[in-house]
Amino acid sequence: MTRHVPRTARWSQMGPNEHRCAEGRVIFRAGQWFAEMTYRLNGAEGGDLAKPQRWEAGRFKRPRNAMIALEDRVTELRRRHAEAVVFLEWPRRLGGTSRRGPRLKGRLLAAGQLAPDGLAGDEIAAPDD
Repeated sequence: MTRHVPRTARWSQMGPNEHRCAEGRVIFRAGQWFAEMTYRLNGAEGGDLAKPQRWEAGRFKRPRNAMIALEDRVTELRRRHAEAVVFLEWPRRLGGTSRRGPRLKGRLLAAGQLAPDGLAGDEIAAPDD
């Protein structure tokens, strides 16, 4: 059994209208709270990069309710797809929300493989521009 982690440790407030966690974000828009998450399901071969999928739930009265809805969806995806699900990160900008969409955690290589951050530049082949 795992130890309980409080919601304040899982979520960070990015301003009065936005909360973020590792899997998604909760934003205040048009007088209501919305939960947003973008994820990708990897193929069985591991080399296939599927298109990112976006999930959104909304019209919540409180940010806590949107957080719970997002956490429930994350749990459902992790139980159904286990290691095949990859959550994409939203750009962190102070002073408002971004409509550009999510970006990948790490760098994309020329072959389409995702390299984890922290590797030296000589260990990773640079993408061709």
